[in-house]
Amino acid sequence: MEARGQANLRVSDAVLHEVLDQLRCHASQRLAGLEQLDRQIEKCEKLGLVRALLWSHHSPADILEIERQPNRACQLHRGRGTDRSVQVLVELGLGERAQGVGGDHLRMISTRVIAAALAVVGLAFLLGPRAEDPAVTIGAERLIRERAAAAMVALDELRASVAPGLDAARAAAAGVLSGDAPSSQIEDAAARIVDAEAAVAPAGRAVSLLASARAAWRPGASRPPQPVSAGELTSIATQLRATGQVADAFADIRARGTGLPAVLKQALRALDAGALPEASEHVARARDAHAAIVAWDTDLPTLPIWIATTDAMISAVEQIVEATRDGNDATAREAAEAFGAISDDAGTADRALRIALSEGGSALTAAPLARLAATIGAIEDSRAEAAAIQEEVGR
Repeated sequence: MEARGQANLRVSDAVLHEVLDQLRCHASQRLAGLEQLDRQIEKCEKLGLVRALLWSHHSPADILEIERQPNRACQLHRGRGTDRSVQVLVELGLGERAQGVGGDHLRMISTRVIAAALAVVGLAFLLGPRAEDPAVTIGAERLIRERAAAAMVALDELRASVAPGLDAARAAAAGVLSGDAPSSQIEDAAARIVDAEAAVAPAGRAVSLLASARAAWRPGASRPPQPVSAGELTSIATQLRATGQVADAFADIRARGTGLPAVLKQALRALDAGALPEASEHVARARDAHAAIVAWDTDLPTLPIWIATTDAMISAVEQIVEATRDGNDATAREAAEAFGAISDDAGTADRALRIALSEGGSALTAAPLARLAATIGAIEDSRAEAAAIQEEVGR
């Protein structure tokens, strides 16, 4: 750089390495272009386009040409305070050593390049990956442990709220099989299940808070499962209530089927006592009970065994009553012998009936009971996950 007077020039945008020309800039110039010493308009290049010179097919002749206005000029440097025109050696080449540049200029440029490199390194250090702040990590882990503990408490309370309904539902299912007022037991179980709905929302919120804290601490980690969706327990209770009337009808069928052999025995005792009207009444009751079992809409495989056996037994007693009324002792004796032979199969028929009743009665409440048991399992799984998270963070 050659000064023709006093100047305070900082060349902060110098780019190495080829001297293209000697250009002059006046202190009053701002935005236009540089000019040669003979004041002829020169082709110049904005520094932002220097990158294009990296490709070999861009020649210096492709440099952007800027039209100079007489009252406007370009300022290569960012210096301030110049009061006279100065002459600057402009270097726009890349990859070659500068020619004709003095040692002072090289030292100045090298110093600024080193300073810029150090600044970049410092910025990378400030903005680049850094070690986690131990205080932040400790605080995050403490928050996760606290929320895991709160979630476990809420889940325990939810399970404690659901358990009475589950126990009552199981008792109602047993009542269906035994015939002990099943509908009233079912209603009591359903009411207990509905009461547990109030504990669902707090448990769900506690699990969600734990999940959000864990996701912030460890993005991508699996979320602990929600134990019960809102309204699930109410839905189970509604389904269980719907089995009440069916359960009462089933209890009636069960009583009729299991009591049929006893009714036939009462009919035979009435015949021995000579009470034909009473015997006929008992036989009619047996036939009605048998008809109710036949009308049961089910495809249980063991039920046909009982139906066939008991039908034959009822028919034999009917023949005995009719023969006795007609005074036909021989026919009465034959019918009595037939009844005795069939009675040998009565035990098998009774077992077949009980198997059918057990399967049919269990099916009535199976669906709501299965859903309720699955809910208890989901609560326990969610609690186990919360405990595992607490243990993981505590390590």
